[in-house]
Amino acid sequence: MTFLWVFFIIVSTTAFEISCDIDIYDAVQTDTSKPYVVRNYVDALSEEFKDSYTFENINRTLHNVSVPTMAAYSFPHEVVEKTFHDYLIDDVYPFMTFEVSKYNKRMLLPVRFERGKMNSVIPSSIRNLHKCDYMKHLYSAVEEEFYIGSAGQGANFHKHMEIYNQVVHGKKIWFLAFNEGDIQGIAGEKLLADNINSVINNKNIKRCTLEENDLIFVPMGIYHATFNLKPTLAAACFPFRL
Repeated sequence: MTFLWVFFIIVSTTAFEISCDIDIYDAVQTDTSKPYVVRNYVDALSEEFKDSYTFENINRTLHNVSVPTMAAYSFPHEVVEKTFHDYLIDDVYPFMTFEVSKYNKRMLLPVRFERGKMNSVIPSSIRNLHKCDYMKHLYSAVEEEFYIGSAGQGANFHKHMEIYNQVVHGKKIWFLAFNEGDIQGIAGEKLLADNINSVINNKNIKRCTLEENDLIFVPMGIYHATFNLKPTLAAACFPFRL
């Protein structure tokens, strides 16, 4: 057995601790016209899933399996294959908290495109434990997705169908913009970390820090971006409306 000694320089993220200016509830809402957050929504996550969906458990299955990593929000460019173990050593463990002068510019791509189809790199034994039962009464079908990244990683502003996204482990900030003009100059294929101070200081952008178990709902068509304050594993439910 090989033992790996990893030394961390822990940097305070106090400068990025921001309050939530999105409506907060204690359960999923039937009104899907506006964004909101459900704090500590443990009912949506089984203990079996939380215990299984960790960096360590994923590594047990994918230790020597090549997974796609990419420069953050640059897909489909600069995709590099490396083993999951090497991804942890290179791209997660050295970046446990965000430091402006040094942050990881690569993130795990949670899917692999093969023969025109998307296949999740998350082991099926873990994927099958994630359920979207809490919102299935609102939609005809749902699709689960998974996200993994170190501190300083995330996605720049983009929009798509409505989504329910929950932090399983870690901590991250969500940014929401209701008007395209509010994100001019900070959207597109550019690392969010390169613009993080501009985004935080933009009064037109709503934001909310999500802790473990917190869930956010973002309606269709609203621009949003994410930024990890700690290494984070998140799970999402994409719905299809009845």
